[in-house]
Amino acid sequence: SPYIIYYSQEAREYTFLTLLCLLSGYLFFLSLTKEKKRYWSAYALIAILMFYVHSYGLFPFLANGVFFLSFRDRYRRLTGRFAATSATILLFFIPRFVIFGQQLGRQMNPWIGRIPQGLEQTFKHYALLGWHMPQTPTVKAALYILMALFAFFFIKALLRKEEDDRTKDAKNLMVINLVFCTLLPFLISRTVVAIYVPGRYDIMGYPFFILLASLGLDRLPRPWLKNLSAALIVLLTALTLPVYYFLYQKGNSKDIATLIKTEAGPQDILVFTNQSYLAVAYYMPPRDKCLSYPEEISGGYIPKEGLEGNPAFAAAQLGLLLPKIAAEKNAGNRIWVFYNEDPLALNNALIERLKQVYRLRKEQELPRQWHTYFQVNRYYVFE
Repeated sequence: SPYIIYYSQEAREYTFLTLLCLLSGYLFFLSLTKEKKRYWSAYALIAILMFYVHSYGLFPFLANGVFFLSFRDRYRRLTGRFAATSATILLFFIPRFVIFGQQLGRQMNPWIGRIPQGLEQTFKHYALLGWHMPQTPTVKAALYILMALFAFFFIKALLRKEEDDRTKDAKNLMVINLVFCTLLPFLISRTVVAIYVPGRYDIMGYPFFILLASLGLDRLPRPWLKNLSAALIVLLTALTLPVYYFLYQKGNSKDIATLIKTEAGPQDILVFTNQSYLAVAYYMPPRDKCLSYPEEISGGYIPKEGLEGNPAFAAAQLGLLLPKIAAEKNAGNRIWVFYNEDPLALNNALIERLKQVYRLRKEQELPRQWHTYFQVNRYYVFE
């Protein structure tokens, strides 16, 4: 998948979550069909790990539970084992539920509500689409052809009546997991709180979609038709995959670290807005007088008030930062502000206040390929 490749180039949890989700469904199915204790134990371990990797990891656990309850007559003899395994998993979930409640209370992802919220966006990503993918005529044509092919095979798999119970149960388990990884988050976003991100969090449902589409492809009546369809999918995908290798966003964090090493004095004060310091710090040794703005920031999270440029929040953050700068500032050192424009209002408030107190010596705009949270757009030097 193109967007699987995209996320495989980032040190984030999405591809790992996808692997765990697939393993979870597979091990749960083996637990039901093989009836061996080691499969139940392995399933429990993966289910627990999955929820700690990402909050969406709860959905496959729920999906597997719904499957068992829906077909409990067939697996009645395993009710005790299922109940014991589920209770063990939930017991280990308790610390994660505490963290999960705090995350919901702090609205850690207010940006989610600003992106297109449609299941068709998920389907496009499942077919070919990906973040930052250039929409050239060739890519668009391949996208819609692949969407049509995948839709046809997917529907064919859903409509076909399976002859044996094992295949039927496997298909039903994949369908329920796909629904819980896509439709359920979508409905929660529309009715409760925004959590659904097409092309990102829904990635965990992708293996089930592809397996179901593959099942539909396998049900074509003629071998030559199967081979032709598979070859067409491979060809169309191969025409577009290179964009993920050649156009992946390149940051300037290493360049910023080099700039600091060569031009900033050891006593200079460094201020990083947004989350830009997280990437720059990788390329430079720890040093004193490194400050973050806003202060209430952690990896991957900016408070909702910060993203929205709340004046009271900006004033409070300036009240925390400016005294620290004043305590470190002397006649022999300078203030470097490494600026990321998002959130614009919050960061502009910092620059305007520094201009009132200190003399602006230099402002340098930096070239950039993409807009990204970790990209330094420009820097300021104050005396």
